Amino acid sequence: LMSRFATNRNLYIARTVADSHPWLVPAIEYTRKNFMEIRSEAEICEKFSVSKQHFSRTFKRRLGITFNEFLTSIRLSCALKQLMTTDDKISDISEQTGFADVRTFISAFKKRYGMAPLQYRKAAIGEKIADRP
Repeated sequence: LMSRFATNRNLYIARTVADSHPWLVPAIEYTRKNFMEIRSEAEICEKFSVSKQHFSRTFKRRLGITFNEFLTSIRLSCALKQLMTTDDKISDISEQTGFADVRTFISAFKKRYGMAPLQYRKAAIGEKIADRP
């Protein structure tokens, strides 16, 4: 019963958001698919014909984070996967995930994960080696 209620509640919230802000869900989906090319919140506002003030206020109210936090989160998740699955240079990963420069990437990564990307990669590799029989 509780899971059905939660599902129905989530559908209700999604419908309410879609009805009152029809641009929000498409903007989120567009951002997820095109995060590497997006340079600013203003670019998204223009694409979906929404004022920056209204977009910022609605996005924060509905998602609980700012658009820039959302975009950075997507980029960091992608970068983390690349760190774990490739031998690409940190600067290349930064560029491939849409960060303006490597310093911005390293700073955001440290803030989110508590260490620099290279340290994270080395620690993860060390854990993988320790887990082997």
